[in-house]
Amino acid sequence: MKRLDYQTRTIFLTFSILCSIFFAAKITSNEIHSWVYFGIVFMGGLFLLINRWITKDEKNPNQGIRRLMISSMIRLFVVVIYLGISLYNFRPLELKNVLIYVFSFLLYLFFDIYEMRTKLRPDSEKSND
Repeated sequence: MKRLDYQTRTIFLTFSILCSIFFAAKITSNEIHSWVYFGIVFMGGLFLLINRWITKDEKNPNQGIRRLMISSMIRLFVVVIYLGISLYNFRPLELKNVLIYVFSFLLYLFFDIYEMRTKLRPDSEKSND
């Protein structure tokens, strides 16, 4: 079976996170603030943009490692800055909104780490049957 590319899987992950949060909020009758939904879409776009920058054609393998490390720091700083600005601007502070945003970031991060692992070790995708 052919594997989907990174962009398609990231868009699918974003859509599935948004749908699951929306339906969970409707079932439990909780209100999730709009900055959380926008933040998830923002994270999806950020991960796509950074992945394009990392996978840019280059001849020096050390440059790719530097890009990977720099992008990890940039990603973390931008996500934390967005969270800080959102918490400052949208009152009252609710722990559930922050937890949903942080958990979504962790899902994106695990997805990205899995993608890096399969690129660095292509044999790790194959099962040991």
